[in-house]
Amino acid sequence: GFDAEVAKNFAKKSGRGLITYIKSTFKTATTYKSTQISINNKPTEALFSLTIANANQYGNNAYISPFSNVQDAQFEVVKIKKGNLWEISQLGISLFWKRIHKQQIVAISSTNSLEIKVEKGTAFHLDGESLFTDQASIKIKLFSGKLKVVI
Repeated sequence: GFDAEVAKNFAKKSGRGLITYIKSTFKTATTYKSTQISINNKPTEALFSLTIANANQYGNNAYISPFSNVQDAQFEVVKIKKGNLWEISQLGISLFWKRIHKQQIVAISSTNSLEIKVEKGTAFHLDGESLFTDQASIKIKLFSGKLKVVI
């Protein structure tokens, strides 16, 4: 979705940091069109953005999924529909106030597995790294308790 296009444009820039990311966001906003996505074999829908989140933020205190918990064996599916300029502006602000879930164009659900179908070659990002789908179907499953962390 939109955030993947921003990541793609950001990756092309020579500079890094929040200012460069904000510039990439505004540049992307002028040309971005919704992405056609099917989730769990349901009808395709045009989404501004789709985020699969196990943690609650992208970074820089941008809370895409305020109630995500890395220890609950679930990830959140954050669907954002296309909105008008006012709704998208409010969405951007709400990311930093941990209130994205209150926006009318946002729906958040929890699951431990899902299948996403998109057109091959669709931009996406994995933890900020810009990539492109090499197949039309993506299956995601969370395996609880598989990562051992020693502190």
